[in-house]
Amino acid sequence: ATAAALTDQWVWPPHFPAAPESYDAVLTSFDATAQAVLHALANVGEGRLFATVPFMAGPKQPADVRVIDVMWFMLMDAVHHRGQFSIYLRMVGAKVPSIYGPSSDEPWG
Repeated sequence: ATAAALTDQWVWPPHFPAAPESYDAVLTSFDATAQAVLHALANVGEGRLFATVPFMAGPKQPADVRVIDVMWFMLMDAVHHRGQFSIYLRMVGAKVPSIYGPSSDEPWG
């Protein structure tokens, strides 16, 4: 979705691909998506960042949102979910890796 917003291929409501059938397929999809975003970022013009796309403004409330704001939303959403994952790891007794810097399980010094 992020690369689509950067390359004028945005579709609303979003069309989600089928769930990957294996862990290897998840990794392949993640890598392909990451490369598509990096490529789009390297080639985007400033004008596109300030263009608008329909995006969620609230429950069942799409609104025109600047592409750069969609990018920030996606980044902060990823940060949020990584934080959630670290809580889940703690809850099941697993160690928390140093995702945002040192953790009590993986100190840096």
